[in-house]
Order: sequence, then C-alpha cells, then structure tokens
Amino acid sequence: ISINDVSINEAGNAVFTVLVTGSTEEDITYNFTTTDGTALAPADFTANSGSNTITPPSISDSITIVTATDTLDELDETFSVTLSSPVNATISDALGAGTITDDDPAPTLSIDDVSTSEGGVLTFTISTSAVSGRDINFDWNTVSGTALPTSDFTPIAITTETLLAGASSKTINVTTVDDSTFELAETFDAVISNPVGASITDNTGVGTINDNESMPVLSINSVAV
Repeated sequence: ISINDVSINEAGNAVFTVLVTGSTEEDITYNFTTTDGTALAPADFTANSGSNTITPPSISDSITIVTATDTLDELDETFSVTLSSPVNATISDALGAGTITDDDPAPTLSIDDVSTSEGGVLTFTISTSAVSGRDINFDWNTVSGTALPTSDFTPIAITTETLLAGASSKTINVTTVDDSTFELAETFDAVISNPVGASITDNTGVGTINDNESMPVLSINSVAV
C-alpha cells in the first residue's frame, strides 16, 4: 500500500488516497496519524488518527483531513499523514504530504503625516491594512521640499526595514535641526517603496517642521532735522 500527496486551499478537505498495488483476497488493515509541519493543528487543520480496512475487491481507501481558514496572508503550509502497522500488506510509501495553499490577499501599507518643532524628532508610522502571517519588507528614504537636508533635517538614504509577521505597524524616525532663524513652517517627504509581501496605498508621509523662534521686532529711530 502507498499514500499520495495532496494540495488543498484553506478550509478545504484534504483527501488522501491509500492505494493497493498487487492482488489479494485478504482484508488489509493499517493505521494512520497526522503530524504537524509548518501547518499546526488545530489552527491550520484538524488532527486525525485511526485504523482503516480495505476489503477486496476494493484496491483503495481514502483518509480525509479537514483544514481551517484564517485571514492571514502567509506562506503555504504543510503537514503529513503517516501509515503504519499494516496487516496482510507492506508499505511502499508511508508518508503523504499535505499542502495547505494560502488564499488570502497581501495587505497594503500606508505612511502618515507628522509634525514637530525644530530640533524635535519626526516619527512616521507605517501601518498595514491587515496583520500578515509573513514578514513584510520595504524601503524608505527622505526627499527634500521647502525643508532642506542637513540644514533643516538629517537626510535618510534608501534604507530597508522589516515589519515582522503579526505586527500591524512600524515607526521610522527623522531628526530635525534647530536653528536661530525665524521662518515659515517647512516640509519634506518620507517615501516608502519596493514592498515585499504587501502593496502600497499611500507611499508619502509629509513631515512638517514648525519654527520655534520669536517673530522679529521692527523699530524706527527718531531723527532730528
């Protein structure tokens, strides 16, 4: 007897076939049991075990394993069904691999707009539309606007960040520069790009640097003529 491999979408029934090769007039019995792999019971499938009988002239039997559904975007996961203790037969393939194919869409990323006074730290938050079952990678960098790199903020070249599986957000920081010049509020952008494991709905966070100097005072002198 042998067991095949099966692939199924989440929430489907994984039906393994136990096949008899050769002929016999005797009942064949065997035991089976499921084993966790990257798929875990009961979160991903319902564990099962037991003893089955194949009665001639039948040459096959089936083992059904119920899988579960979730809303996580994740890698495909596997478990196994193992045959053992055959009576009136031997086993040529004892291990059936079950693959649960993920059917959830990848989440999306967005970055917010933030503001601070000169000399403060701008903390941008990158949020996901849904928690993911896998790590999400993305790049980010700063782009000058009315705020200029070095003189108004510390520029960031393209940097790769990882939002770990199960997390819903991640923060990134940009330090601003305190000067002594009275000026209007100035802005620059923090831009996210090149996502892996997600897509992007809002790729630009606007950072606003508010001036902290007092408005200059004008005066006019008196003149004698």
